[in-house]
Amino acid sequence: MQLLRDRLDIFALTKALGIFILILVAVPLVGMTIGAPPPHETTLSYFLSRAVWWGGVAAFFVYVLDG
Repeated sequence: MQLLRDRLDIFALTKALGIFILILVAVPLVGMTIGAPPPHETTLSYFLSRAVWWGGVAAFFVYVLDG
């Protein structure tokens, strides 16, 4: 039973990491292509900081809800 739990944990971590990387790539790509509303910056560092934050939040929820 422990082996099954370990495999499910690794699967949940892999999914969480995949979501994090997807968001880390997609947010700056879309943000730099489309831009942001006027009061926001449109620099790569701005979009990367947002991507890291949202990617971390999404990865946490994927891991907690799936694990």
